[in-house]
Amino acid sequence: MLPSTKDYFKNAQNKNESRIDFDALTKKVSQLPKSVERVPETTDRTWGEAAADTGIGLLEGAVDVARLPYTAGDIVSGGALERSTGFGKDNFERTINILEDLKSDPLKRKEADISATEGFYLLWVNM
Repeated sequence: MLPSTKDYFKNAQNKNESRIDFDALTKKVSQLPKSVERVPETTDRTWGEAAADTGIGLLEGAVDVARLPYTAGDIVSGGALERSTGFGKDNFERTINILEDLKSDPLKRKEADISATEGFYLLWVNM
């Protein structure tokens, strides 16, 4: 078992070593086990799921594109647009939620993994 970095520096201080032996430290780091790849929970999406997810993504984009001018028009009209059409801003959210529910399970898991990530995260998605 390899000593921790804290133990390594503690031992170096006990020996009254004032400098760090970078060669030894590099050797210790190179002996650490390599990261283990995450095993996918299920197989990748089928062609049908991928096609459906693509269509759903396009519909979500269309809803987002329609939401912006509608919201801007409603703000400018002081809410008269929503009152006159009976179509509220919450309808856009409900539509997006319905489309999210229609996505395939593998895509939902990948999106959940991304949203659960903290900090900077670079992602290469192979779908």
